[in-house]
Amino acid sequence: VTYTIGAYVPLSMIAHHMPVTNQALSRNDRLRADVDTFLSNALIAKLEARVGAALTAAVGTVAQAFDTNVVTTIRCAVGLAQNAFPELGSGPIAVLLSPGDHATLDLAGVDLASWPARIVSSPAIPAGFAYVGRLGLAVQLFTSDITVEVGWINAQFVENESTIRANVEALCVVAAPSAIVKADLTP
Repeated sequence: VTYTIGAYVPLSMIAHHMPVTNQALSRNDRLRADVDTFLSNALIAKLEARVGAALTAAVGTVAQAFDTNVVTTIRCAVGLAQNAFPELGSGPIAVLLSPGDHATLDLAGVDLASWPARIVSSPAIPAGFAYVGRLGLAVQLFTSDITVEVGWINAQFVENESTIRANVEALCVVAAPSAIVKADLTP
């Protein structure tokens, strides 16, 4: 059993920016807060995509083949995940899947509240697969605080414009791939 952490690995920068006129910023107090929120949410979506990409690329996950239907397959994966990598310790089991696959579960009429796992959907997860396990322990996301700055790019100073930029440094590591069950939801 391996448990690896990216030690001494530099965090990569993720940034978003938006140009805005200085006139708009000075005349609309709410605009700055709205732009900051928009940019911060865009960074959070990019962090979510990084987690999805790391899970998709992870080597060494436990495989769960399709079994009868999507509901049965995911429930079998939950059972596998409950016993996978006990060295991680106890923690809540989560099922991470695409919004389309989540809709399939909802339409099947299953009472998901009674399951021993939390169901989470994310557009960062490709359709046809579910990742099941103690994801909060097996997948680690290292980030700095999100910073939002106002500045100029190129000729913006002369043009009476500014750019509002939000950035964060981040690294996603699948530290315990053998604690994650990758369930194939395609028949």
